[in-house]
Amino acid sequence: MLKKKENNDAQFAKIKSIIGQDAVFEGTLQAKETTRVDGLIKGDVKIDTVLVLGLTGKIVGNVRAATIMIGGTVEGDLIASDKITISATGKVTGNLHTKKLVVDENAVFFGQCFMGDDVPKPVSEAPLKAAEAPVSGSGAEYRKTPRAKAAEPGEYPKSVRPRVSDGLNESDEERAAGE
Repeated sequence: MLKKKENNDAQFAKIKSIIGQDAVFEGTLQAKETTRVDGLIKGDVKIDTVLVLGLTGKIVGNVRAATIMIGGTVEGDLIASDKITISATGKVTGNLHTKKLVVDENAVFFGQCFMGDDVPKPVSEAPLKAAEAPVSGSGAEYRKTPRAKAAEPGEYPKSVRPRVSDGLNESDEERAAGE
């Protein structure tokens, strides 16, 4: 007989900390239990379990949590050990690092996404300070795998480069002399 899938929504029903809609918090926010943010946080956020960012919520800084649910705006990197969900009203400007990602239709995301169990870890385990967080989504704080250099405009990639015998690499002088 099939076992009923456990409902993860039970953990969301037990919100222990709330930053209200009119609240402004500056500095590093840390919490062990599920936290909901409907106000503004200027600084880094570290939650051991679940972070819920409401429609009116905004975070300017980096976020670490097991599960991150975005309904508002984040300007900074998100690192989730389990899952990131960006709802239709969510807007993220920064890099994502997670095992699982859900992006609803009409959600906005500017940055790079690193997913799965084998994604590169951030160089530093400590989150960047909000002032140092890359806004453009440059991804400089992640280790990148080297890629082959792209061919310059007008240059053939090595795999399809014409042979001299094809007559395509002759200089203008050689062509003029041959005519």
